[in-house]
Amino acid sequence: MKGKYAPVPKTGQTTSYGTDTRDDGALQKGVAWPTPRFTDNNNNTVTDNLTGLIRMKDTQFFGLRNWTQARMSSPFSFAPYLNIRGAG
Repeated sequence: MKGKYAPVPKTGQTTSYGTDTRDDGALQKGVAWPTPRFTDNNNNTVTDNLTGLIRMKDTQFFGLRNWTQARMSSPFSFAPYLNIRGAG
């Protein structure tokens, strides 16, 4: 999916070393870190404002689970569509 990616933050390197001008110091690629980096959604999740990913604050919310149990505990219905081998 062209154009759909998680932004890579700037490294902060400003000096280019050697004759290769394709390093971070020369290119200055990446995006500035947002302020604040994380937003508390007040529902046991936080949003990473750099990547847009939403994560649970309490990693023990569902208790200890194996992979299959964790998929089935999701509030979303991904389990029937999930193929960890990448086919389909």
